[in-house]
Amino acid sequence: MNDGVMSHAQLKQIIKSYNGSGPDAEKYAQNAMANLQLAMNNQGVLYFYEK
Repeated sequence: MNDGVMSHAQLKQIIKSYNGSGPDAEKYAQNAMANLQLAMNNQGVLYFYEK
């Protein structure tokens, strides 16, 4: 059953998969998740044009 909730691990895997495989895709996913966490804590932005 799917309750519609996506975990951070699932989101990270989706980001990584979208960007391919290997170390570059993993690095991109890690950076994206770090940026998301900063934005969620009002300490960063998700998009460059929000600055």
